[in-house]
Amino acid sequence: MLPQFGFAEFFILAAVALIVVGPRDLPKLTRQLGKAAGKAREMAREFQRSFDEIGREAELDELRREINELKRLNPVNEFKRPFEDAKREMMSTKPAAKPDAEPAPKAEPKTSADAPPAPAAKPEQG
Repeated sequence: MLPQFGFAEFFILAAVALIVVGPRDLPKLTRQLGKAAGKAREMAREFQRSFDEIGREAELDELRREINELKRLNPVNEFKRPFEDAKREMMSTKPAAKPDAEPAPKAEPKTSADAPPAPAAKPEQG
C-alpha cells in the first residue's frame, strides 16, 4: 500500500526540500519532477491503451468465430436443403432427348398463295 500524505507530511517534505536544494534551485527541481510525473502518466496511459487494444482484438476474434459458427448453423439452410435435393433429383431424372431422333415438323401457317383459288363470282341476272 502507498503511504498517505496529509498536509503536515507535505509541509515537512517541502521544508526539507527547501533546505537541501536551496531556494534558487527549488523551482527547477519542481519543474523536472512535474515533467517526470507527466512522462510517467503518459507511459501508464500508453500501457493501458495497449491492454485495451489487446482486449478489443481478442473480443473481435471471438465475435468472428461466433459469426462463422452462426453462418455454419444457419437454420434457413436446413429448410432450403430438402428443396435443393428435390430440385437436383428432378433434374437428374429428366428424360434426355435422343440424338438420332428428328424433331417433329412445324406446322406452317397457310398463306393466300397456298389457298385454292376462289370461284369466280357469277353475274346475277335479274
